[in-house]
Amino acid sequence: MKLSVLIPTRDMSCHSLVLALYEQLKASCLECWEIVVCDDGSENIEAKESFDQVNDLSGVRVEIMEKSRNRGAMRNRLPGLARYGWILEVNSNVMPASDDFIQRYIEEAEKSYDVVCGGIISSDIKGNLRSMDENDFAKRHNSESRNMNPFRSFRNTNVLARKEVYDRVCYDESIGEYGYEDLAFGVALQQAGVTVRYIDNPVKYIQEESNVAYVEKTETALRTLKGMSAEQQSQSVLHQWAEKLRVCKLSKVIRLWHRLFSGIERSNLCGRQPRLWVFRIYKLGYYMSLP
Repeated sequence: MKLSVLIPTRDMSCHSLVLALYEQLKASCLECWEIVVCDDGSENIEAKESFDQVNDLSGVRVEIMEKSRNRGAMRNRLPGLARYGWILEVNSNVMPASDDFIQRYIEEAEKSYDVVCGGIISSDIKGNLRSMDENDFAKRHNSESRNMNPFRSFRNTNVLARKEVYDRVCYDESIGEYGYEDLAFGVALQQAGVTVRYIDNPVKYIQEESNVAYVEKTETALRTLKGMSAEQQSQSVLHQWAEKLRVCKLSKVIRLWHRLFSGIERSNLCGRQPRLWVFRIYKLGYYMSLP
């Protein structure tokens, strides 16, 4: 097996991630391998210094790309940088959660699937909304349940794929703002008849955003979801719930609730003791209140 590990990044140091992957790749039985750090126009000095550090490692190279218009455009440029037939994309703000992370993917590549997703977990940080949300998602959507509906809420944080998949499927570059470009990619995979499998081989977030930043990022993502096609929206669990409430003629009730209580909900979410159930209600109300 020949493997290209692609790490897309912008304004983030990826030195620790590269070293962790580098050690596992060196110890593996792979015929050939490479790590390609794909910088999408970083301006952060610490990030640039980390590129110099990893560029000296054998089998590692840094590709400096002109800043893309959006995340989809950046992702579409990545496969062209890979030399080998299997591509493992790993985001720069994570770390492998196990010492056999690469080995597990090698074993899966011997099977007949086109795409293998390893999953995501987060550090258990008390009072951090993103940490709470990510770990709750991982508990509710384990690999067994996700394999029953592999294209729903697709995520690209940690994905192994045959290189030829990217000849058939690309990211939707019409999605201008942050959010759900990976969900749209999942829809494209389904349309192309690509086989997808989920396994328990997660990466772990190493940097957690503030609660305020995560709420703002979530709002941006929900606006993005609202502007997507009906087929793309249908793979979002949140949109499915919104549709059920609309069919039950409860849309006005949800919008009224959001108008009256969204300020109180947002204060909780941005504070020191956010509640996940409040986050669920806030997201649903925000989404259903969008024009």
